Amino acid sequence: MIIISAFYTKLQLVVSLTVGVLLSFFILYLFSEENYEYINNIFIRSLGAFVFALILAFKALDNERDNYKFAKKIHEQTLYDHLTQVYNRRGYEIWKNTFLHDKQKSNNFHHCSVLMIDIDDFKKINDNYGHQVGDAVIQKLASILKNNAKQKSCIVRFGGEEFLIITPNASSKENLAFAENIRLLTQKHVFTNFDNKNFNITISIGAASSYESFHSMDKMLSLADNNLYKAKSKGKNLVVWK
Repeated sequence: MIIISAFYTKLQLVVSLTVGVLLSFFILYLFSEENYEYINNIFIRSLGAFVFALILAFKALDNERDNYKFAKKIHEQTLYDHLTQVYNRRGYEIWKNTFLHDKQKSNNFHHCSVLMIDIDDFKKINDNYGHQVGDAVIQKLASILKNNAKQKSCIVRFGGEEFLIITPNASSKENLAFAENIRLLTQKHVFTNFDNKNFNITISIGAASSYESFHSMDKMLSLADNNLYKAKSKGKNLVVWK
């Protein structure tokens, strides 16, 4: 939008100058008795030039809009995972830095909760059903997360089959209830492979919450990751908080 706003400023300047010149010729046209035909010709030509300039200006504006849309699309592609349309690691870092900056600026620290989520035995899914089915499983899990997370939650594809969810202003109780909900929804969903055989998957989740400032975000992620490891060690298909 900065590009378009700058172009509008330039367009306003060109139009203002052109209108000023046309107005001057129009005044001469009205009050000059000498060289009437000469001034009339100049006025008509100037008017034609003005119309032509406007056509070129609006055409250039359309090009600027197309360039802006293209640049925006390229920028978004660097921030989002192409398979799931949630943030990738780069997108997460930008979200985190922006979020921390806003909180520090307002001097208003709120509760924040984190979930680290991993698909259990994902390698077996790829080995047994193929990578296309594996991709479909990842896409479906991402869909479950997006459809059930809070609006302001940050959802990240953190690794191949690993997801991260950060939910601002969520208590530990809310975070655990959300984790259990998505675990059960995932477990109940029936997948179908290319041979029309049904199968189910499970996920393990490590949770962490903190009433401290958002400066401890990385520590919270580390704690959630450790809890995810515990969930795997205890038999998988679990939510571990402590």
